[in-house]
Amino acid sequence: MTKKSASKESDFREIRLFISSTFKDLEIERQLLVNNVFPKIRDFCRLRGVAFTEIDLRWGITDEEAKAYKVMKICLDEVDRCANFPPFFIGILGSRYGWIPEKIDWENATDSEKLIPGFEKRHKGKSITELEIQFGVLERPEMWPNAFFYFLDKGTEPEYQQNLLKNQIIEKGLNYRLDIKYPEELDEKIVFDLTTAIEKIYPINHKPSKIAQINLEQSLYSRSLTKTYVELPNLITDWKRYIFNSESNACSICLFGNSGDGKSAFLAFLSSQLQIEEGIKVFVHHIGVGDSRSRVTWMGCLFEWANKNGLTNLDIPSSPTEIQAQLPSLIMELENASKVIIVLDAIDQLDDGIEIDEWLPSLETKNISWIVSTTLDSQLDILKRRNWKILQLPLLNIDLAKKMIVDGLDNYRKRLPPDLLNKCLKNLMASQPLFLKVLLEEIRLHGKFETLDSHINSLLPSQTIENLFEIMIKRLEHAYGKKLVEVLILIGVSRFGVTEAELRECLQLRTFDVHRIILAITPYVTSSGGRISPFHEGFRRALLKQANINSLFETWLNYWKNSTDISRKFEEYPWILKFTNNLKNLEEWIWSQSTLGYAFRSYQIEILVKWQSLLKSQSISIRDLSIQNWNLESLQGLKDFAYQMGYRELEIMAQNAQNGKNGLIKSKWLIENSLIHYRGSNQLEAQKNAIEAVEISQSSEEILNSKMNLIQMYAFGDSPEEALVISKELFDNLKNTLKIDRQSEAYLHQYSSFACHFLDLNKQSNYHSLRAAELYASLSRRYDQGISWVNAADGAWGMGDYTQANSLFERALNLAKIYQLPNLEDISKICLANLRMSESRFEEAANLYSEGINLAIQIGHDWDALYGRIYQALTLGLMNMPHENLEDLSIQAKMNGYGYLSEISLAYQLVLVPDNKTNIEKLKNSVFPGPKAYAYAASIIIGIDEKVNLINLIQNTEGIKGPFNLIQKNLKLGKNI
Repeated sequence: MTKKSASKESDFREIRLFISSTFKDLEIERQLLVNNVFPKIRDFCRLRGVAFTEIDLRWGITDEEAKAYKVMKICLDEVDRCANFPPFFIGILGSRYGWIPEKIDWENATDSEKLIPGFEKRHKGKSITELEIQFGVLERPEMWPNAFFYFLDKGTEPEYQQNLLKNQIIEKGLNYRLDIKYPEELDEKIVFDLTTAIEKIYPINHKPSKIAQINLEQSLYSRSLTKTYVELPNLITDWKRYIFNSESNACSICLFGNSGDGKSAFLAFLSSQLQIEEGIKVFVHHIGVGDSRSRVTWMGCLFEWANKNGLTNLDIPSSPTEIQAQLPSLIMELENASKVIIVLDAIDQLDDGIEIDEWLPSLETKNISWIVSTTLDSQLDILKRRNWKILQLPLLNIDLAKKMIVDGLDNYRKRLPPDLLNKCLKNLMASQPLFLKVLLEEIRLHGKFETLDSHINSLLPSQTIENLFEIMIKRLEHAYGKKLVEVLILIGVSRFGVTEAELRECLQLRTFDVHRIILAITPYVTSSGGRISPFHEGFRRALLKQANINSLFETWLNYWKNSTDISRKFEEYPWILKFTNNLKNLEEWIWSQSTLGYAFRSYQIEILVKWQSLLKSQSISIRDLSIQNWNLESLQGLKDFAYQMGYRELEIMAQNAQNGKNGLIKSKWLIENSLIHYRGSNQLEAQKNAIEAVEISQSSEEILNSKMNLIQMYAFGDSPEEALVISKELFDNLKNTLKIDRQSEAYLHQYSSFACHFLDLNKQSNYHSLRAAELYASLSRRYDQGISWVNAADGAWGMGDYTQANSLFERALNLAKIYQLPNLEDISKICLANLRMSESRFEEAANLYSEGINLAIQIGHDWDALYGRIYQALTLGLMNMPHENLEDLSIQAKMNGYGYLSEISLAYQLVLVPDNKTNIEKLKNSVFPGPKAYAYAASIIIGIDEKVNLINLIQNTEGIKGPFNLIQKNLKLGKNI
């Protein structure tokens, strides 16, 4: 790749503020600035996408530098360095004039003369504080607007020279405030002055969109990581080779490792290096930074970034569902760019409770490379299954660790004496970047050089990052009191973070107190949508090891129990119940009318299924549930919950309890009744209900839903061609409706895929199923997403793409196991067994069939069970083992109205015994291409037909679903099929 010229990013903004004052008499004031003022300024700047760094030289000068008479040079150099940014300066003047440099100090400070000629002649003999003010402000008029001076009333008469300095400031007409008596008053005035000045330089003329604001924060964070990154030899070169050597101009790489290994900083630095390559566009998103812990957040940010860089004309979708639903369209447009690299850092920190398989695009893309980082083995396994390249970072050696400490402190113009630096490097954790980062932050915030040695000694016994956090918590408690630790613990125990308002209400604190605490802990927490979470799991663990937390947990539990915010309660209450082992209360909450109603309304029944599965046993008796007086919404939630848990008796009870209630939409009830009959092996009754639902539907929504249900019933019955006709009609007539109603679009794709599936239109079935899976992912409907993966896998199987089929089957099975979805697990195992049979892995297939069939029988899924029994019989027959009679299974399927299953049973009987001419002739007239293909195959084997009929059929149906290798082996047609 060719490099383009590197230039400073025009949208990156930074302020460096120099603090000038005497040290010994103003120690309290300067420490309050660090604790109270600067966190507020930093937060104010963050909202404008501006980096903020304060330069406080209280211990930034080592003994060696002082002995070498370099104090004055260092101070003036830092003043000048700050002036290279938008110039900000504050001077705090009490009664003490301060230390006066000697002749030798002036000899070492030659830069001051180069910058301001005659400076030494005018100011020799003045204190270092006055020299900073003269050099940084009074002799530089460009500094005057953003220089602020504060004259403190310390109760003693200022020294003579100090009064002269104050008078000069006043006479020049600079910004000053008189007679400040209390440190808190000083804090308040500095915050007001600085924020007002910053607003003038970096105004928010219009409120940016939420996504644009997040991208600004992401850019700021990424740049801050890049500035402190210590480059490992040859590592960037190696990674560029991985990225650019791909034949498809695309690659998929996962950076895996323990938390704290420096993955985020490396990816930020790598991205900055990739961006200077000609024709490369790099999107970087650090999950967990700011309001960015949801999967749809990074997707929305990708839309905004692509628009800003002119890579797409697509509008940024307005809803979370639309963002994920339109992601494939965006990916297709990005493929037209010369080279796009998408970097997603810390995907393990996504907090919307879904697995990586549910949201990470699985499309084969050209010109788009994906780089992600994670600490989770489960995510690593998924990426390995997708054939991603897995890489890890080497540990820091002592030289690199030293460089990280020196460079990190130098950014704040602080330096450790050699003996203290060596102490830090001897710690066993010095090879871990996160440990060093936290250590440096704790050292930086310490105010006294005289006690720096003892402070570092208190930090270094830490043998883990968790130990270091525990010491940090003690320091915060000492500075801010026990309430700060209580706030931190509640943040630590929360599932999806906690807001300042929730903390305030639970702990009965003032708004000011909570906000002050949050500002104090800003470096160690992240904020997402106003919710605050620990920035690292080690920090969370350290918090939960604090003493006397049980009573605090009880307070937190009661707060959520009585919360009227049903959405937040749904997120946090079950989590704290499980955390505190209140399993009986957890189960009562799951089965309550209000919980089930909300879960249905917000598409979160799967969440309840997961919570129930964690209990491992059910203590609530189904027959004891008094559901007759429940409202329709709660009954619907109960019905969906029972279905996903496999509680067939309860599902029917909930369905019956709905009938006759006010507000019941009859067509909707008939649709769901048809589904219950369908799952109960009564296809004729199911189809009757489906047809009646269409006939009585009135609104456009009812008509759409009833017709989609009829598509499913026809597809699974004996009318797949009619199902496909209705499907195409709906797609043609409802294009605009479907763009708004993504749930209906998902259903329509799913049911269309079923029709295509039974007609062996495998490419179409695969397409519809994958699109349905994408839409269900955006709707958080995991069961339907998994079923769509199963059907897409069947389509891939029919096309002969065993690799994709295997991947999708396993993804569905993994999803079923994670979320305890037995009705997805049974069909996933049965269909995966079909694939194993096609690969002649018969014993493995037979075992999978048994597992799937037993599970289907257990949860009352008769269609799945019968489907599995038919394929199991074929497999056992191929193994010359005892098996069920396929003709008997065909009769059973026909009695239940399952036309496809009835005929595929006879087709597989022909595989085992190909000379049944009656069945051959019967199946040649089948509406299903699969059974028809086996009839042709059998007729060729016994010599009554030509190969051309079978080949034409296969070509017209995009491939025949089933064990291809068996047909090929029997017919010896090789690649012609």
